[in-house]
Amino acid sequence: MRMYYKLMLILFNLPLVGCSFLPESVIPLKSISQPAPKPSDTLVVFLPGLADDEQTFVKEKFFSAVSDRKKNIDLMAVHTHIGYLLDGTYAERIKEDVILPARKKGYKKIWLVGVSLGGFISVNYLRQQPDDVTGLILFGPFLGQEGQLKEIKKQGGVLKWQPEDVESLSKTLSLWYWFKQNQKKYLKNIYVNYGDKDKLAYGIKMFSPLINKSHITEIKGIHGWKTWRELWHMLLDSKTSPL
Repeated sequence: MRMYYKLMLILFNLPLVGCSFLPESVIPLKSISQPAPKPSDTLVVFLPGLADDEQTFVKEKFFSAVSDRKKNIDLMAVHTHIGYLLDGTYAERIKEDVILPARKKGYKKIWLVGVSLGGFISVNYLRQQPDDVTGLILFGPFLGQEGQLKEIKKQGGVLKWQPEDVESLSKTLSLWYWFKQNQKKYLKNIYVNYGDKDKLAYGIKMFSPLINKSHITEIKGIHGWKTWRELWHMLLDSKTSPL
């Protein structure tokens, strides 16, 4: 398990020695919220990237973009850092600290907005608890390294991919097999947004055939907040926006 997530740390060019830089997995999740002007039945939950935290969505004006447009949705950002992945508690914390309290408050719609590593956490949570959320909005999501997805590409892409032994699949390929098996049931409300020069574009483009083409937005840009801010504004302003 630890070796699997160390691959992601390498991808993001962070040191691995002792993993001493990792923040503590506190209970409950650190969070910040912004209520809507009026009572809302929709909660949007933001999951940050590897080097970010819950405050980043305020700093990068994701929250203010919503209030500026007078969108009547409640916002919440949580610090689901990689420590929760390493100790395997990310799904439990999202369930206990976000989903269950939200249901008690009467929210009918819960969207996860995952940025980079937060996108990876979002799709994995969907896999574990597919009925908990309305949908996912992903920005430059990590979905697997090129080497990890080589087997899928060799067979012509995820729709044609037929693994010989499902039980022996790696964790990454096991996730992709779940994508393939549950495309029509659980992937219909996934929106993917990224820059054409995103360092994670390989996995994103391989994932694209699984979701509605109208839910994919690619612009000129890189794997970074400037690109994601522009994409967030575009999504909020779109006539077909899910929010």
